[in-house]
Amino acid sequence: MLPTQTQLPQPKVIPKKQLMAHISMNNREKKDLTQQIQKISITHQLDEKTLHLPTGKEVQQIMVFQVLLKGTAYSESLLKKIVDAFPFKVIYQLTDENQDIHWLISYHNGSLNYSYLSDLNMDLNVEGYTLDEVYKQFIHQISSISGEIDNQLTIAEQLEQDEQIKKLEKQIQQLHQRMSKEKSIKKQIELKKECLQLQKTLKETIN
Repeated sequence: MLPTQTQLPQPKVIPKKQLMAHISMNNREKKDLTQQIQKISITHQLDEKTLHLPTGKEVQQIMVFQVLLKGTAYSESLLKKIVDAFPFKVIYQLTDENQDIHWLISYHNGSLNYSYLSDLNMDLNVEGYTLDEVYKQFIHQISSISGEIDNQLTIAEQLEQDEQIKKLEKQIQQLHQRMSKEKSIKKQIELKKECLQLQKTLKETIN
């Protein structure tokens, strides 16, 4: 749970008309904004003052936007446009009519653009000794990424490493599937060697 001291005394509502003026939307997305989203508000501010933690090299402040849905459905393309329109450190809390919650976090840095959506009703905890570390931990919790957080890496380097880990894990899984179906002993041996090499690379990447 987010600390109570990070909650704004009064949520700051972002008017839908302001969003439409700020974001390029097609008619379908404008309709989705009206029909699916009840309200978007800034509800929390995490910074040096509210968390009593030092700022990091990359993160000085983290804002929490609550996206209150009218039902349970939402347009992914509309949500992506909203996320891309605020390329600073923001966490999105998607709350549906049943009070079920998804957490969404994004990271923008030049050509890098990562977005992650949490499992339903996941507990989000503040962890870390600087705001950089807190933001990395949010990404780690929301995305359920592989590997451990390395605070010697920048956020971009951490995300790139995590993407590499995912890619290697997928390749290893595919090789195991091919091995189980392969009838040729010679080919099985070749696939096993390839799998062992990838497992070694994976271990080195994680460590």
